[in-house]
Amino acid sequence: MAKAKPPTSMQSKLPLTTQKAAKDKKLKAKSPVHDAAKPKKRKIIVRELAIPHPSPPKWEEVYALIQQHRADGGAPVDTMGCDLAGVGEDDPKDAACDAAVKRLRAVLGGSITLPALLEAPIELIRETIYPVSFYKSKAKYIKATVSALNEEFDGEVPRDVDDLCSLTGIGPKMAFLILQVAWKQNDGICVDTHVHRITNLLGWHSPPTNTPEQTRLNLQSWLPKSHWQDINHLLVGFGQTICPEPGRKCGSCNVNKAGLCPGALPPGAKTTTKKKRGSTKRKRKDDVEESEEGEDGAEYTQVKVVRNKRKATKKKTKKENIEDLEDLV
Repeated sequence: MAKAKPPTSMQSKLPLTTQKAAKDKKLKAKSPVHDAAKPKKRKIIVRELAIPHPSPPKWEEVYALIQQHRADGGAPVDTMGCDLAGVGEDDPKDAACDAAVKRLRAVLGGSITLPALLEAPIELIRETIYPVSFYKSKAKYIKATVSALNEEFDGEVPRDVDDLCSLTGIGPKMAFLILQVAWKQNDGICVDTHVHRITNLLGWHSPPTNTPEQTRLNLQSWLPKSHWQDINHLLVGFGQTICPEPGRKCGSCNVNKAGLCPGALPPGAKTTTKKKRGSTKRKRKDDVEESEEGEDGAEYTQVKVVRNKRKATKKKTKKENIEDLEDLV
């Protein structure tokens, strides 16, 4: 008597090529790089630690010494910060972002408004903000954000950090910065890569923090609220001039001279960037590398290899989460 064949699913009956296509489509749908405009799930932002972090010794003296370095300005953030550019771009390490804002304002008729952004094709925004880093994803985020503002918030910028973080491409860093600049609300500290890195170098966290959010909650538990808005601008400029990474100028740093920086380099030592895994592998001249970022704040690199007019498979590697690429608009 012949044994009955086990039931087969509809998927298994499909041709192999169709199965592969369906699998690729499913993976693509899950990728934050390809799903930039998908609405984010609402996430409640933690406001404070259950047990406050103790204030570090002599932090006021260190703060004053950094203020001395920043008294005369001179950092890119002093001339191209988000409050001066008029857009939520918090990483003005070069003039690209500032120039992109001016171009965008010009093509939109002289001012960047919600109706103008709603009407502007994504291709126009993408071409206008190029060569800002991650310009393709930022163009998607801009369109998704203005659409959400129009449909869910009556065309107004939210005044609540949770509402702001519900927008595509916006995380706590940018949310608190927007509240400070747009609404003059001092609800939290904007922690970017400079604030996160420098406060750890200064030994202000015990144990050291691994994420900007841990850094923010630690700082907010002991730093007087009167400094919450100033500390970002202070340390960003300090990180751009005296304490960049790589290239820290510890020999010129007043904090180091006072013996108050446990993370200072010994005389003659130099900082170097970490080598990426696989970076020793030699690249072909016809390799093209393009970076994108996901809503989780991480940066992704897609290496598109075209050799002898034949496309190779795309390889995606996840890079170190720096600058909070968490907030990209």
